Amino acid sequence: MDMLSFRNMAVRCCTRILMWRGAPIFPILGGISLIALAEVTRSMAVNEGHCDVPGSLFPSPQQTWWRDTMCGVYAGSSNATVRIAFPAISPATRLPPERWVWTLGVYATCAFCFLPASLIARRMFQCMRHQHDNEDRRYAFVFALLVIALVCLVGEASVPLQGDILDATSIELCTFVHLMFAGALFMSLGLHGQLVIKMQCQASRAGRRSISLFSLRLKVLLACFSALSCFGLIPAVLLMACPQSVCDPRACMDNLGGLAQRCVVAGLALGLASYGLDFWAMQPSFAADPRVALGQMEVQLRN
Repeated sequence: MDMLSFRNMAVRCCTRILMWRGAPIFPILGGISLIALAEVTRSMAVNEGHCDVPGSLFPSPQQTWWRDTMCGVYAGSSNATVRIAFPAISPATRLPPERWVWTLGVYATCAFCFLPASLIARRMFQCMRHQHDNEDRRYAFVFALLVIALVCLVGEASVPLQGDILDATSIELCTFVHLMFAGALFMSLGLHGQLVIKMQCQASRAGRRSISLFSLRLKVLLACFSALSCFGLIPAVLLMACPQSVCDPRACMDNLGGLAQRCVVAGLALGLASYGLDFWAMQPSFAADPRVALGQMEVQLRN
C-alpha cells in the first residue's frame, strides 16, 4: 500500500467517524470508563490488603480541633495495621490483579474511546479555527496538549509504581518514570482545560457560537470542582462523612490526599466526556467543511 492509498483510507475512516450520529458517545464512554476503572481498582486493592500499612509507620499525630473534626480520634492499639481506604490511584494500581485491570482497561479505553474522540476533536478545533481565524496557533497547541495527555496516560498505566512504595526507603527507576508520566498528564490536561474554557467563552459570544453552551457551563462547573478538590475542601467534607470503621483516623492525611486526587481525576475525566456535547453541536460544521464533504463523496463512490 503506497502513501496515497493509505491517506485515502485514513480520510474515509475519519469521515465515517465524524459523520456517524453516535460519534459523541466516544468521549462520554471514555470519561466514564476512567472513573469506573479508578473505583474498581481501588476496591480491589483495599479488599486485597494492598493498601495496609503497619501501625508503627503512623506515629500518633498531635491532636488539633480541625483534625479531630475531620478525621475523628483513634482509640485502638497503636500497633494495629492501618488500612488506607482511599489511596491515590498510583499506589492502588501497583500490584496484581488490580494492576492488570487498570493497565488493560486504560489501553482499551484509549484505543476504542479516546483515539476516535481525538480524531473528532482535531476536526472540531480545525472548524473553530476556520471560524475564528485569529487564533491558529492556540488551537493547534490545545490539541497537542490533548495528545500529550493521552500518551502520558498510556505511559502511566504501562509503568507502575514499585511494589513496596508504601514503606519504601528508596525510590526505584520505575517509580520515577511513573511519576513523570503522571505529573505530565495532570499538567497537560489542566492547561488544556483552562485554554478550552477560555476559547469557548470567547466563541460563545453572539454570532460566534459554534459549541454547546451547556457543555461550556459544565466545563466551568467541573473546573471549579477540581479547584476546590485541589485545595482540599471537597475531600475534607467527604472524609468527615466517612465512618471510622472505614476511614482509620491514623490514615487521615493519606485518605485526604487520595480523595483529593480522585476528585480531580473525576473532574478531568468528566471534562473530557463533555466534548461529546461539543461534537454533537458541531456535526453540522463538520458536514459543511469541504474536506469532510470530499471524504463523504469518496465513501459513497466506494460503496
